[in-house]
Amino acid sequence: MINFILKKIFKNVSKKMLIDDLDSINKQKENKIIDVNTFNFDENDKNYNVNFYHLKNHSTINNNLIIDFHGGAWIYGDKDTNGLFCMELAKYNYLITSFTYPLIINNFTLIDIMRSTFKAINFILNMYNRYHFNKNNITLIGDSAGGHLLLLFLAINNSKELQSIYNVNHIDININSVILNHAAPFLLDLILLKKHKIINILAKRTFNIMMFGDNKKRNIIRNNSSLNQIIKYIDKNLKYLIITSDGDKVCKEQTTIMTSLFKKENIDFDFYIEKNDASYHVYNVLEPYLEISKKCNDYIINFINSNN
Repeated sequence: MINFILKKIFKNVSKKMLIDDLDSINKQKENKIIDVNTFNFDENDKNYNVNFYHLKNHSTINNNLIIDFHGGAWIYGDKDTNGLFCMELAKYNYLITSFTYPLIINNFTLIDIMRSTFKAINFILNMYNRYHFNKNNITLIGDSAGGHLLLLFLAINNSKELQSIYNVNHIDININSVILNHAAPFLLDLILLKKHKIINILAKRTFNIMMFGDNKKRNIIRNNSSLNQIIKYIDKNLKYLIITSDGDKVCKEQTTIMTSLFKKENIDFDFYIEKNDASYHVYNVLEPYLEISKKCNDYIINFINSNN
C-alpha cells in the first residue's frame, strides 16, 4: 500500500514537471532559425524518437556532434525537454541531438533505460550518411539524471562485464569531451524528502524497486549503477567539464562528492560554478535566455571549442 501511494506521489511530481515545462515548449515554437528534424530510433516502439537540431540553411558537413542526455529524475522528460538549450547550442553551428528514453514511472527499469540509450546513440551515429558530421569530434552532455545516464553509458561502453549485465554491445564512438551539468551521479544517495526521514526511507525503497526492478538481477544492477561503483570503467583521458551552482538545492552536494571522487581517481576536469543564488538546478538548460544562463552556456561553448 505504501509503495502504491509513493508511486502516485512520483506520478504527481512528474505531472508537475510537465506543467512547469509548458512555457519552455511554447517558446520552442517561436524558433525561426533552427531546423528540428525528428526520427524514430526504435522500430519496436514509435514513442522513442530523437531530435536533430542545426542552423537553417547551413550545411552540417564536418560539424561537431553534441549528444544531449536530458534530465527529469528518471521519471520525466523526453527529446523535447531540453529543446531551448539544444537550440541555443545549435546557433553556434553544431549538430545537436536529444533523445527520448524509457522512464521508471512507466514501469521501466535502469536496464530498459540503458538499452534504449544504446539504441539511440547507435542510430545517431548511423545518421552520418545524412548529416556528414565530424565523427572524430563528439561531445556528450547530460544534466541532472541525464548526467548519471551519460556516466553510466561511458562505463558500460568500456566494460564487457557491464555490457553483459545491461545486455548491450559496445559502440564504436569517438568522444572528445564530456559535460556534466548539475549531474546526479549517485542515484542511491539522492535525498528525496530531507525533512521527513521515515518517508524518505520508504520513498528511497520504492524508488529503488522502480529503478532496479524486483527480480534476481536487482542487486547486481544496483551494485553497478552509481558513479562510486562504476568510475573505474570511465575513460580518464576524456576532457570533462563539471557544472554546478550555489542555487542548486537538488544536486550540488552530489557534484561536490563527484569532484572529490574525480580527484581521487586522478581524472582531470574543468569546473564551473555560478555563485548567484538565483541559479537554480539546471537553470541554464531550462531558461538559456537568462543572463546567468548565457554566461554559463558561453563557458560550455568555449570548453567545446578549446577541446576540438
